[in-house]
Amino acid sequence: MRDFGLFYTGGSILESDGISAITFGVIRAKDEGDFADEHISDLKNLSRHMHRALKVRQTIESRDAGFALVKSVSDRAPYSIFVLDEHLKVIEGNSEAREMLEDSDGVSLNQGRLWLSDAMARQRLEAIAKLGRHVHTAEDSNLPASFAVNRPSGAPPLWVSWTPAVDTSSPMTAILKGVARPAVILFITDARREWRISHEALVRHFELTDREADLVSGLVRGETLEQICDLLMITQNTAKTHLKRAFQKTATARQADLVRYVISAHLLRMPED
Repeated sequence: MRDFGLFYTGGSILESDGISAITFGVIRAKDEGDFADEHISDLKNLSRHMHRALKVRQTIESRDAGFALVKSVSDRAPYSIFVLDEHLKVIEGNSEAREMLEDSDGVSLNQGRLWLSDAMARQRLEAIAKLGRHVHTAEDSNLPASFAVNRPSGAPPLWVSWTPAVDTSSPMTAILKGVARPAVILFITDARREWRISHEALVRHFELTDREADLVSGLVRGETLEQICDLLMITQNTAKTHLKRAFQKTATARQADLVRYVISAHLLRMPED
């Protein structure tokens, strides 16, 4: 407590990890007398509560940052990711999952719950969701770790694999907050989906020219060299020259190795120009 002539003042500076985070103070008029022992005790108690609040805030901010990072990474994945509760309610999904729902060919939403058009696949998913929180891995259950979903359009089936979701919240916390508890994470692949790759990332990451990047993008999409020539309106000799230089810059020697290397560089799902 400090005497400033006209008033007394008291307070605290709270720090966490050596960083000043919260400062608070109280003022008492001089004619009301100095702070009594019980006032000082109250200030100490308040400081402890505010320090706990600071820790909680930092924990929340740290988790939010972690969730944002996970979401950013999952949005780059070239397959759909769904986080479901035990009633198949969709808690979270990546950008591929949202596009799959828009296509509505085998996978859709029914009152907020994931719906598979294939009856057998739907029964398997219902069993998996109920079991999800009670096993550590898909292999721990007697249910298939992956299964197909036949589609109404007759297109090649979707393939679903799954893993139990890790839920760090208590049941009481979930009830109080009204938050659905995750039970299972689904990974759904669609053979019709094209691999997407960023032209800009190819140029920046491998120091390719624009034409070399165009050619590599075409190979990743599964196009033949002849198809790429037609698309870019270049001769096969020019295409082979671009391909040779792409081989040199990626330290590869075959088209299959080049495509595999580019995919493994995690440049997929970035925005295309």
